[in-house]
Amino acid sequence: MSPSALNPRTEVIEVVCSMSLAEMPEDVKALEEQIIEKVQQSGRQFYTLCLCAFQQRWLQERRVDYTAVRWRTIDQLTPFGLIRLPVRVIRERGVMRGGYRTLSKALLWPKATRLLSPWVEKRALEAATGLNYRPAAAELWRWLRVKVSAWLIWKCVQFHGNKLCEQLDRGWWPDRAQARRSDVVVTEIDSTYLKAQQRGRNKAAHFPIHLGLHYSGRERRYQKRGSTSVRLANKRWILSTEALSIFARRLAWQRLRHFQQGACESAFE
Repeated sequence: MSPSALNPRTEVIEVVCSMSLAEMPEDVKALEEQIIEKVQQSGRQFYTLCLCAFQQRWLQERRVDYTAVRWRTIDQLTPFGLIRLPVRVIRERGVMRGGYRTLSKALLWPKATRLLSPWVEKRALEAATGLNYRPAAAELWRWLRVKVSAWLIWKCVQFHGNKLCEQLDRGWWPDRAQARRSDVVVTEIDSTYLKAQQRGRNKAAHFPIHLGLHYSGRERRYQKRGSTSVRLANKRWILSTEALSIFARRLAWQRLRHFQQGACESAFE
């Protein structure tokens, strides 16, 4: 196999950053604080230069369709803190009136919000899975030292949750599972009501939430004599707040994705 087939395209982005201390502090604590601040500052500079180079390459590849007009700035919260990033304003070639747009809309379309960078948005979603939105925002503040509203994290969760629901509706998954062979598939369903968070003086409302569980049997967790602890084999579960009819259809799709047809079915509620 030729080297071109192994690596058909190589792209290089060159940026230069420099760090220096104006004066050496007297104690180690102050020295460490200065080092951390310089590293964060250089990281912000490196982040900005890389994004500028990325936009230049994007325009170079599409120079037939677009032309660069000017630069503008947007605020974005990155792992290095809040950065004012320069973004290109472009215009479609051959358009006499209008046709202006910023590259931030084209480059950041898979994200829920323009303010959070992709990595920070990922951390916000991870924090929101184990905590409420306000504690998740407080955790981001302890990490980045920049205050983020709980409403912003809620927006991220809703955005990516809707994308997940669209994948369920289409029956398509990026990491489609291979169906497992099993003689018996057990399905359990349970529902409950949760209290919704309300703003202002509105009365508290409740909404239903459904949990579905598939498994192919039970295995002993410990070999110790007399132990009754078991583990569910090939466990797959789904959680939804949609109507029961939609939830049941997605639960059936999940069984078809993860278990081969022909197995004996058993259902519990």
